[in-house]
Amino acid sequence: MIWGFIGVLLAAPLTAIIRISFERFETTKQIARLLEGKIHIKES
Repeated sequence: MIWGFIGVLLAAPLTAIIRISFERFETTKQIARLLEGKIHIKES
């Protein structure tokens, strides 16, 4: 609501950039999966 129409246009690309950045590091991979929509925990 703060950014209005510009925020709508920027939300998806910014989320994709953040997700790709988080995938690169082992400590933040779980956050990347959450942003991707895969929140199921693997059982070993």
